[in-house]
Amino acid sequence: MEEPKITSGTVPYIASEIPDDPRDITPEQWEAMKAVDIRTVDKSQLVDLSTVHIDESLPVRERVLSYLKQVKNPYCVRVGNFAVKVKYKEDGPSFEEVFKHLLQQQSMM
Repeated sequence: MEEPKITSGTVPYIASEIPDDPRDITPEQWEAMKAVDIRTVDKSQLVDLSTVHIDESLPVRERVLSYLKQVKNPYCVRVGNFAVKVKYKEDGPSFEEVFKHLLQQQSMM
């Protein structure tokens, strides 16, 4: 049985084609993940954030990699029955910088 495609408007995004190691993701795959349209996405193919677990004892870089491995697409996730699209400003901090800051804030709580 073929896995359903998550449409992104111009580039097909198939969750099973995303490498387990985020360092192996191609620029085209990053663009496809970024382009996913939450209005048409098959929510069942998105990772629910409630299932994501981060080991706080790991260094920040390893926590970021763990998060990326678990969610597959950092631009489009699910929270319960809702698809959530995450956008990052072109001239703003990178995903890694924002996520690192979030993890550091969470560690201080």
